[in-house]
Amino acid sequence: MPDHRKMVRSSSIDLIVKSPCAASEKLRQLAEQLGGFLVTSESHGEQDASSGPLTIRVPAARFEEAQQEIRKLGVRVESEKVEAEDVTRQYGDDEARLRNQRAQETQYLGILKQAKTVKDTLQVSDKLNEVRGEIEQEQVEFAALSKLVETVAITVWLRAEAEAQVFGLHRCGDGIVRVLSAYRLVVADDDLDWRGGGLENSALGCTDIFRQAQRCSITADPQSTISQA
Repeated sequence: MPDHRKMVRSSSIDLIVKSPCAASEKLRQLAEQLGGFLVTSESHGEQDASSGPLTIRVPAARFEEAQQEIRKLGVRVESEKVEAEDVTRQYGDDEARLRNQRAQETQYLGILKQAKTVKDTLQVSDKLNEVRGEIEQEQVEFAALSKLVETVAITVWLRAEAEAQVFGLHRCGDGIVRVLSAYRLVVADDDLDWRGGGLENSALGCTDIFRQAQRCSITADPQSTISQA
């Protein structure tokens, strides 16, 4: 028996890649090849540094194919999550409301043709315009919901393999502790040179970051990390 439920699905993947920049471009191309599109993209730092989240939308019918192709872009998958929301009732209600409004529009058009006086014509025209305004708004909302049902949002976090190895990042519960990104922000705020001798000055500023990492059973000693830099 076919499943007629209307589902809104989303997926997130944390991917370790050799080159975040190259992987990002391949993700854009993949979305287009599958009949989808790029939603948002974030990048920061150097060209081959870990990037922010990149979100694409692909047709729901090609979701599994997209997942498989995305996995192939990485050295390994750190985490993967798929969520789904059943919107069958909302979809049905919106569809029925739109159908009723169109039926009202048809009735008012019939009444308008039979109007004998200017007063009647104006009154019916006002009602007709009101219904048409409601139809227009409902069509926009229904189209947006339909698009969410027909496509799947896939958010991909791209992290450079070299950085993951240096900083020893691992999973923490259901998420990823992004020590590297936070560390970069502290260094950027202090206007320090990564290759200079001033990194030691940012150790205190990074204390909270490494404490968070240690709570997640990650070995990330500020002094040892700085000495490696």
